Amino acid sequence: MAEVVETSSNIKGLCAMSPSKDVCVMACPEKKVGSVRIIHFDKGNKTLMINAHQSSLAALSLNSEGNILATASDKVSFFHFLFF
Repeated sequence: MAEVVETSSNIKGLCAMSPSKDVCVMACPEKKVGSVRIIHFDKGNKTLMINAHQSSLAALSLNSEGNILATASDKVSFFHFLFF
């Protein structure tokens, strides 16, 4: 499978994948700064867009089930935990 996803400036190469063999979810920066794109490859490429921060993303992480995303921005010293 090959997938091309356009992002905002992503010099850190941020991308998170669910580490489960049963779920295939990817999170990466969206074109809009501070936003995240979540793609459920196991659900027909269902895509969610989330406005997580007002500044650039510094970190992304998915849990093993692919339904909780943790994000951090490069301007603020707290994390967002998003349940979907």
